[in-house]
Amino acid sequence: MHQIQRNFLTCKICNGHNCTNDGLSCSINADCGGGYCVEGICNNQSLCYHNDCKCSLDKVQCSTNDKCVTKASLEVGSKPICRLEECKTNYINQSTGECAKSPEQILIEQALMQSELDTQIATNEAMILANQTAMIKGQTDYINTLKNTVIILLVFIFGGLGIGIFLYFKFKQGLEKEKQATEHEKQKTEKEKQTSLEKTIEYIKSHKDLLIKAKEELKELQKISKDSDIEKELIKNKKRDIEELEKELDEVNEREQKKIQEYIKPKKSHILGYGVWEWNNPNKNYYPCYVSSDGEKTNKLIHREQAEKKIYNKYLKWFKKTYSNKDFNNLIVHHIDDDYNNYKIENLAIITFEQHKKINHGNITKGNYKQGLDELKKLKIKQPHLNI
Repeated sequence: MHQIQRNFLTCKICNGHNCTNDGLSCSINADCGGGYCVEGICNNQSLCYHNDCKCSLDKVQCSTNDKCVTKASLEVGSKPICRLEECKTNYINQSTGECAKSPEQILIEQALMQSELDTQIATNEAMILANQTAMIKGQTDYINTLKNTVIILLVFIFGGLGIGIFLYFKFKQGLEKEKQATEHEKQKTEKEKQTSLEKTIEYIKSHKDLLIKAKEELKELQKISKDSDIEKELIKNKKRDIEELEKELDEVNEREQKKIQEYIKPKKSHILGYGVWEWNNPNKNYYPCYVSSDGEKTNKLIHREQAEKKIYNKYLKWFKKTYSNKDFNNLIVHHIDDDYNNYKIENLAIITFEQHKKINHGNITKGNYKQGLDELKKLKIKQPHLNI
């Protein structure tokens, strides 16, 4: 008689049901007979089954073969779990281990930012120039050049830093030219305003002379009058002429005095700033003078005060040696660009009366500093604060 032995294989129970074999889908570790559920697949160790995590297209498998991580999901400054592909920049700072921008990306971003900035500046400048074409000649060519410069900048911005710098300075030069043109137009308007005022003053003066002459003639007629009808008519006509002249003179005076008062009213210094006020003083041929702190107009010439304080006193030894027999009060303060409203230090020269007479002011367009400087060079006039 043979004894028969039967072996029974009992299935392992996991989480209330038969355990899932390795390589099959799972939700949690407790589902798997091997004890591990890695990336939704059972295994007998904490690694992906057969080292293949079967990551989806938007994920990448860690080199530890234990998980999938999402591609391009982390911003700069975040620390990736295992792969640089997690970083949106696809680059890791080796010293911090955090997602970071690569040197190449930084250079490209800087170049793009500079390009956008230059483009914005160029666009704004083009709009300003378009509004001023009626006053400033020759700006059309500059705008076209500016547009071409911007186009070249956009096309070749990645061609090298050297080209970028060259274009930047070309654009800056254009801005300076436009600024000079605007300043020239402003000075031209100021000169026309002054000329108009001077003509008005001359007109009033001439009418006053006519009025005085007419009154004198009237007195003469009254002295020799014999009360004849003809003489009475002459006196009557002369009185009428005087009344008309007086009326016209009063009207002109009233109208033009408003213009004069507007022109000479106090305004903030466009050069000194810091709360300094000035006014165009007709008693000083419309040279700018200071306005006191209490608002009173003074006769103190700004250009002479500035020249004495910032040039003469600073280079006193030079002036004593060059003009040994003269002090400041015996010297002229000359406006190099022939614009008396420009009392910047670099536009002032302290010279003698004789030197000033030799300067050919007809060769200097008001506001043209280079022409004025050339005149000083021709006469070999030196100044300690200027490179001549």
